[in-house]
Amino acid sequence: TTRHAVNVPGLNHTTTFYYRVKSGAATSPIRSFVKLFGVTSFVRAFGRTGQDCATGVAVDSFGNLVIVGYFQTSVDMGGGILTGNGIWEIFIAKYSAVTGEYLWSKRFGGPGDESISCMVLDASDNIYLGGNFTGIGNFGGSNSTAVGSDAFLAKYDTNGNYQWDVTFGGPAGD
Repeated sequence: TTRHAVNVPGLNHTTTFYYRVKSGAATSPIRSFVKLFGVTSFVRAFGRTGQDCATGVAVDSFGNLVIVGYFQTSVDMGGGILTGNGIWEIFIAKYSAVTGEYLWSKRFGGPGDESISCMVLDASDNIYLGGNFTGIGNFGGSNSTAVGSDAFLAKYDTNGNYQWDVTFGGPAGD
C-alpha cells in the first residue's frame, strides 16, 4: 500500500489518499481511502482485470480529488470502461473529495505505451502531466513518435480537456 498525504492551503484538513495495485485481479483493483480530519470519509475501488497504477493525486481549489496513472488494456474509473489503443495508456479522473462521487475520467494514448511519472495543478486547476512513452504516443492532440523511450509534458484544463503537449528526447531512453 502506498500513502500520499495532500495538504490544501486554507482548508482545515489533510486528505490522505491510499492506493494499492494488485496485478491482474479484478477483485482487487486500485483502492483509495480518503481521510478528512483523521476519519475515513470514503473508500473507492476502481480498475479492471489488467494492471492499473495510480501514480499521482492532487486536490483542486474546490476540494475535488484528481487522480492520474496508467492502465493496461482497459480500466473503469467509475463512469464506464475506458479502452486503450496500446498496451499501456494514461488516465485522469476526478472525484468529489468529500463524498468520493465520480465526476469524470479521460484516457489518452496511442498505439505505443504511455505512463505518467508526475502531476501538478496550477492556480486555475489546470492539470500538468509528465511521463514517458514508447512507439507512437498521443496525449490528446496529434501523434508523437518516440525514438526509444521519450519524455512528454502535457496540459489539460480543469475538466480534463487536452490543451497542449510537448515531447522530447534522444536516441537513448529518457
